[in-house]
Amino acid sequence: MESVSSSDLALNLTHAMHFKFYRNNFFSELGFGVNLKYISERLDTKKASAFATDIGLLIKPALPGIRLSFVVQNIGSKMKFINESFSLPFKWKCGFSQTGNTNTDYDYTYSIEAMGTDGETYLLTGFEQVLFKTFSLRVGWQNFRDIGSPLTFGMGFLINGHKTGDFSIDYAYSNYADLGDVHTLSATIKFKSSKKNRKNNEQWDWDFF
Repeated sequence: MESVSSSDLALNLTHAMHFKFYRNNFFSELGFGVNLKYISERLDTKKASAFATDIGLLIKPALPGIRLSFVVQNIGSKMKFINESFSLPFKWKCGFSQTGNTNTDYDYTYSIEAMGTDGETYLLTGFEQVLFKTFSLRVGWQNFRDIGSPLTFGMGFLINGHKTGDFSIDYAYSNYADLGDVHTLSATIKFKSSKKNRKNNEQWDWDFF
C-alpha cells in the first residue's frame, strides 16, 4: 500500500504601531497592525501557495484593563491545486478582553470574541493565568467544532529582553475525536528599536511556525 504525505507551511511578517493619548475621555491607547503571510500546502507531489494580508485594530478605552479589537483576515490571492483554484477563507473578528492581577507577579486575562466566516458567526472565549511574568497557562472554548472537544489547552514561556527584544514559545492542544489530537508549537521574536529612532512605540515582529 502506497502512503501519501501532506504538509502545511505559514510564514508571517508583522508590522505594528502603537499610540498613546493622554487627554482623551474615550480611549487612552490605539494599536494598528498589518500581517503579511505566505501560505503553502502540499499533498503528495502537488503544491499550492498564496499570499495574504491581515489587518487589525486594538483600542484601549479609558477604563482599567479593558481592550477592544477588530480584525479582517485573508485578503489576498487564491490557492491553486493543478487546475482548480479557491480563495482563502475571509474572516472578520471583534473581541473584548479584561486584564487584572492578584499581585504584581500573577496577571490574568479573560477574553470573548465573535468571528464570522463563510456566512456563519461563531463565539470563542478564553482565560490565561500568568505566573511570575514568565509562564502562562491557558484554556479556551469555541462553539464551531463539528467534532471533538470544544475545549483547548495551552501554555507559554516568555524571555524578556529589555534592550534587544522578547522571545516566547507557545504550545496549544486540541482534540478532533476520530481525527486525533492536534499539537501546535510556535516561536515568536520581537525586535525593539531604540527610543531615539522609535516613534509612538513602533516595532517589527517576526513569527515563525
